[in-house]
Amino acid sequence: MGVYQYEAMAVRGKRSQGRIEAEDEAAAVRQLSEQGLYVVELRPVDESLWTREINVDLGLFSGVKREQFVPFCRQFATLVRAGVPLVTALEVLYEQTEKGVLQNAIAQVGASVRDGRPLWESLAEYPRVFPALFVQMVRAGEASGTLDEVLENTAGYQERQRETVEKIRSAMIYPIVVAVMAILVSIFLLLRVIPTFVTVFAAQHLQLPWPTRVVLGASSLVSHRWYIGLSVFGVLVGAILFVNRHGPSLYWRDRLLLRVPVFGQLFEKRAMAQVSRTLAMLFHAALPALQAIALSADAVGNRYVARALRQVRDALGDGGSLSGALRETGAFSPMMVQMVRVGETTGHLDEMLGKVADFYESELAMFVDRLKQLMEPLLTALLAGVVGIIVLAALLPMFSLYQGMSSATGM
Repeated sequence: MGVYQYEAMAVRGKRSQGRIEAEDEAAAVRQLSEQGLYVVELRPVDESLWTREINVDLGLFSGVKREQFVPFCRQFATLVRAGVPLVTALEVLYEQTEKGVLQNAIAQVGASVRDGRPLWESLAEYPRVFPALFVQMVRAGEASGTLDEVLENTAGYQERQRETVEKIRSAMIYPIVVAVMAILVSIFLLLRVIPTFVTVFAAQHLQLPWPTRVVLGASSLVSHRWYIGLSVFGVLVGAILFVNRHGPSLYWRDRLLLRVPVFGQLFEKRAMAQVSRTLAMLFHAALPALQAIALSADAVGNRYVARALRQVRDALGDGGSLSGALRETGAFSPMMVQMVRVGETTGHLDEMLGKVADFYESELAMFVDRLKQLMEPLLTALLAGVVGIIVLAALLPMFSLYQGMSSATGM
């Protein structure tokens, strides 16, 4: 994912500048065009702490948390459904929103709407606050007269995404915590406990068993050659940072994550649920298929699945069917492909995709529960095993020494 500085022309000829995050230049141009902006100049930017864009007037240096965005959508939907004019609704939302990025953006959007610009076009001026997916949903809602329904659906979509993320996070936190604890306990034993036995073993000239020799070697490595471990850790951190900043590496990383034993199923169900839910919402809002698929590709978190969706969009542009294009990529489950085929045949594609999303969200929840129930005893046993091996390696020579002393006494 890269950052690009752009200069573009809006629909009414207004020139605008800013930055946008996208997988590549083509994706950046596509996102800007979907916001009604025509690119004049686009160049990559090496974003860092010192070059990150900060809008002094609005403070729009980052996106808005779902905890703020969901109530905003629901309250906006309620006001629109009640027949409140947009300008008045935005004024009410401004008063009800906490001070910060979102409130400042609402104020600017309200001023723009008051000047006669469409709501979606005003929202598109602030892509760091209102993503392209939301802007296009609002555009479809304004055109069809179903803005309240679109806003309500968007809020539900954001809530489901948050719940899914929380499920995955809860499944990942426990193994990480246990792994860190195992490493810290091991380092403590190797640095503080094992060295106290070294002098005893050396004084008795004992023939040490191989587990003890391995643990003593590890203790010596941690105590006297710690810089080797630190160097390895630094290399690993550098590799992770490189992968997370390098576009092609992100694609292969996300593709590999789908094939990791056990956890790969977790990421796959997450991706299928996200794609299905996004497409269902966009098709229900009557967005054109090519635009809906492009927006879904930008919204999905997995680069491998995102690239597959762009291939699907290209295949549809050449006259293929959605189900056939999904099947050809090999990135989508047979069940999803079959349900899409049924939706194409019956003319209820959004409903079928919604059922697919419900299925995978339910599967994800059950999978996370089963995984947590399985991981807790396994990881507890792993932690106990690591500590037990180190302690046993320290005690084995003591048993030999005790047996030797008993034999000497008996003689």
